[in-house]
Amino acid sequence: MFRFILAVSLLAFTVHGYCQINPQNITIARDLYGVPHIFGKTDAEVAYGLAWAHAEDDFRNIQENLLAAKSMLGAAIGKDGLLFDFFVQYVGIDDLVEEHYDKDLSEDFKKVLSAYVQALNRYAELHPEEVLYKKALPFTEKDVIKGYCTALNLFSGAALYLKDIFQNEIKRFEENDLPTGSNAIAIKSSKSADGKTYLVVNPHNSYEGRYSWYEAHTKSEEGTDMNGALFAGGVTVFLGFNENLSWAHTFNYHDLVDVYELETNKARTKYKIDGEWLPLKKDFAKVKLKIGGIRIGIKRKFYQTIYGPALANKYGVYATAIATNRSIKAAEQWYRMGRAKNYDQYMEALKTDGFPLLNIIYADKEDNIMYLSQAHYPVRKPGFNYDHTLKGNTKANLWDGFIPFELRPLQYNPECGYLFNANNSPLNATCDENDLDKSICKTIIGLQTIETNRSYRFNELFENTDKLTLEDIKRIKYDVHYPSSGYVIEGMYRALKIDTSAFKDIADIWNLLNSWNKSADVNNTSAMLFIHYADQLVKILGMDTREYFTATYQPTERQIYAALKNTKEHYLKNFGKLEVPLGEIQRHIRGDKDLPIDGITEVPAPTHSKLMKNGKYKATGGDSFIQFVAYGPEGVTAESVHAYGSSARPHSKHYNDQMELFVNKKTKRVLTDKEEILKTAEKIYHPQ
Repeated sequence: MFRFILAVSLLAFTVHGYCQINPQNITIARDLYGVPHIFGKTDAEVAYGLAWAHAEDDFRNIQENLLAAKSMLGAAIGKDGLLFDFFVQYVGIDDLVEEHYDKDLSEDFKKVLSAYVQALNRYAELHPEEVLYKKALPFTEKDVIKGYCTALNLFSGAALYLKDIFQNEIKRFEENDLPTGSNAIAIKSSKSADGKTYLVVNPHNSYEGRYSWYEAHTKSEEGTDMNGALFAGGVTVFLGFNENLSWAHTFNYHDLVDVYELETNKARTKYKIDGEWLPLKKDFAKVKLKIGGIRIGIKRKFYQTIYGPALANKYGVYATAIATNRSIKAAEQWYRMGRAKNYDQYMEALKTDGFPLLNIIYADKEDNIMYLSQAHYPVRKPGFNYDHTLKGNTKANLWDGFIPFELRPLQYNPECGYLFNANNSPLNATCDENDLDKSICKTIIGLQTIETNRSYRFNELFENTDKLTLEDIKRIKYDVHYPSSGYVIEGMYRALKIDTSAFKDIADIWNLLNSWNKSADVNNTSAMLFIHYADQLVKILGMDTREYFTATYQPTERQIYAALKNTKEHYLKNFGKLEVPLGEIQRHIRGDKDLPIDGITEVPAPTHSKLMKNGKYKATGGDSFIQFVAYGPEGVTAESVHAYGSSARPHSKHYNDQMELFVNKKTKRVLTDKEEILKTAEKIYHPQ
């Protein structure tokens, strides 16, 4: 019955759609690693093929992203989806998309969206047992755009403010709350030993889940030829390359959200602005929560104000001004970026201004490299402390528009011949003499100025280098050392400030940590000892790791002693000794594979891991998709590797077939030539 009902609804949908796709016009060729190469005459056809191939490999995460965008994730998976559902309604994503969809997106891109959702709905019709929430179907083009808007708004950190308010806390969003991060490196021919131009694509994300990477290649006769990676629900490649140019993304942490404490009357029906009382307009988020086999309706009140939406808790009413909820053009911008044939066309695509945040590192076959720290920077008035909660009783601290695209931080072909970003400030992107002038901070209030340990380390690795070979570039990218200075090192020494003569039973572990060479290679015996100790210390302090290391808090000797003692006891209980190689403790696990993996948090090639019941750690994220792209006389060449494989389905042989490559810092050649792809493909077929 469900399949019949869905088929009827799909018929109604395609009658009003932009184009009816014939799947027989689309070819999906799976290479030996299962990566889909999708060929069609039109961009719409390859979008259909991409959606189909991705659904074959990971339909669950595609659904979860679209369910979140439809405020139905809680109804599908339970309480873990509830905050996402509320967030979408609080930020006003539905209204934003409804208002701008018809006028802001081009007709040719709407055809791409239409084809993409046709494929998802067709897949759902043929695989009803995989559908998470039947009432969410059919998916629409607007749902896909809402998915993009939801993700980019979440990346801004806005949801963390709401979480704080929900929990009756109101504090500034600090660096410890930030996403994991990414790296990217661009090298001009003048800096490379072989005269080629290079780009290193190196996002850091979770290995699994809605924001894990999926590798794909789409090629149409209309000019699309993109090879790279995307998230579930993406209609095109997010980062990667074509024959002319390549690009990578890293997160930036500019201040794009402000919180205002409103001055309200006792009944919370009005709020005062410059002596005038304005109505505090009620609004409601209505969501459903799955509990057991039933779904319960939940309604949460919030308000609309001149600053933005507002929430109340026991302390007051707090409004949030969010810079990331003003455009729906990100999806089309990625589409235009991937179709660009040169730097000028690429910059025109960027001027679409659909990205509310994200750094962009770029390289092309004409030997241009570029770095743009893109964001919708609010124009803030001087004289207010935007690092703290603001008084919400005056228009004087309202935002006054946004910084024009032309004034955003951009680096183009620096004389040094290289650019990098490791989630650090745009003020540090190349050699010192070519970096941007710090006066830009006066123009852009809220510009990120913090560095990361990875950026400090990149500065050390690039310092005094001459011509770089590809091996040199890989050595820099895969480095697993902490820098000689930085907040982790400073925090480590603060965390070991103890008189061991008074605490002799932990002198052995203290000596091991103090003599550590700050490397996290697979054979190092102190790296994971440090990570476990740091985890123990921050638990005792009631902090998280990043919060401690970015602060200047000095633990007491008793706190240090307790963390060292707990760590020592853990090691002796689980391993029988203190000196255990990192690779024996930190494991890369999926399915039937259990491999040693190096790296720890905040080294250039990081691994983030979670403690297991057996005392070891399972790697969960960090380096997740890696791509090396080179432009030379022979054209474009590329290598890539995924942390696991191309499929999220345990029965697939591509569920974990790249893991050995990944842990051994090896790559596979990226295929670009259609004839070779078809000749060597593991499987060639049409979607349904």
